[in-house]
Amino acid sequence: MMEQSNIKNKKKFHQRLLDLQLAIYELDEYLETVWQCKEKKLASFWKKIYKVLDYFPVKNKKKICADIHLYQKRELDMRRMKYPMKTSFNKIYRIKSCDVKLMRKLIYLADPKLNKWVKESCWNNFDLITEVNDDVEDIFEDMEIYNCNRFLIGMVINGKKKTFKEYKAFIDEIGDRNKNKLDKAKRNKAKSLVLNWTAEQAKATKKLLKSQMKKI
Repeated sequence: MMEQSNIKNKKKFHQRLLDLQLAIYELDEYLETVWQCKEKKLASFWKKIYKVLDYFPVKNKKKICADIHLYQKRELDMRRMKYPMKTSFNKIYRIKSCDVKLMRKLIYLADPKLNKWVKESCWNNFDLITEVNDDVEDIFEDMEIYNCNRFLIGMVINGKKKTFKEYKAFIDEIGDRNKNKLDKAKRNKAKSLVLNWTAEQAKATKKLLKSQMKKI
């Protein structure tokens, strides 16, 4: 998206995105390694995130970071034995892709004309499937840290068979939604590119799911 944009001084803009991602990673690392999180410490991470956001044309910082706040709440809820078992997969993985969506949102805000090339919403299914892939890939790694990995928690609470069926069904759901969009977007090369990437990710994630099930 940066390459296709008309953003001035791309190198500087890109560095600011990296600074923001690093600030978010620091918050994430704290949530992953400390069980009894302190409000004062959490506030210090948010202060840094908001400070980096000063470089971008953002009117309401809290609003644009709403999903990151929800992600933090989901992680903290885990400490209270509150797990996202009744939350829809679409919502869970939309929240999990919060940092990726924020980076992309800032690029689109800096160059609104990008929406004419490929709409921001075109990335929704891509974000969902890549985050599902992340949970499935990281199941063993996340056993060693504090991470609200829905796939791992599903294994513990619902068992292997049910969790496999749930995830296979969700991957198929994303694939079907994506296919319907792809069938309608054949004349739009940019949109088709994103949708084809999504299809590839869905196929790879289903293969990974089957592979991981044999190891679990």
